[in-house]
Amino acid sequence: MIQDPVCGTIIKKEEAVTLTLENNKKIYFCSRKCMLIFLKNPDKYVGKVHLHGTYPLV
Repeated sequence: MIQDPVCGTIIKKEEAVTLTLENNKKIYFCSRKCMLIFLKNPDKYVGKVHLHGTYPLV
């Protein structure tokens, strides 16, 4: 399970919308809408994205 860095929704990785960055890191979202929000202002969410591209569950 992973957590969307935009809205915080917990989702299954295999059901997520995936964004692959130039460095092959992946960021996972619950929806295309959240991915587009992220793309409009990625700096706002950078601190929420873990090294593996997911927001880790603690």
